Amino acid sequence: MTLGHLIIAIGITSLLKNVEARPDVLFLDVNMPRKNGRECLIEIKANEKTKAFPVIIYSTSLDDVIADVLYEKGAHYYLRKCDFPELLKNLHDVLIVLTKTKYKRPSRDKFVFNEKKVKS
Repeated sequence: MTLGHLIIAIGITSLLKNVEARPDVLFLDVNMPRKNGRECLIEIKANEKTKAFPVIIYSTSLDDVIADVLYEKGAHYYLRKCDFPELLKNLHDVLIVLTKTKYKRPSRDKFVFNEKKVKS
């Protein structure tokens, strides 16, 4: 189960109730069962208690229209899924950037963190 799926499984209400266990960063898959990443992002950003959470969206596809909507809705970064070693490096790198920038959202042109093609 990924973190995005975990958040859907426990629900945003449970996330809000457990203040001590709140994550520093949320990772959401665009294509999740029951509720997609965009819907979940909108719900997170609409709530006063969770709207400041940095949200990293990840997906196997990279669609500029979807990326534009996700950026407009408040996501911090968009990561393309890749092989596991590259994924670890990308996660490490995006967390370093978030820490260095004190969780500030980037400009739209820096929103897609790893734009190179995914291996088939």
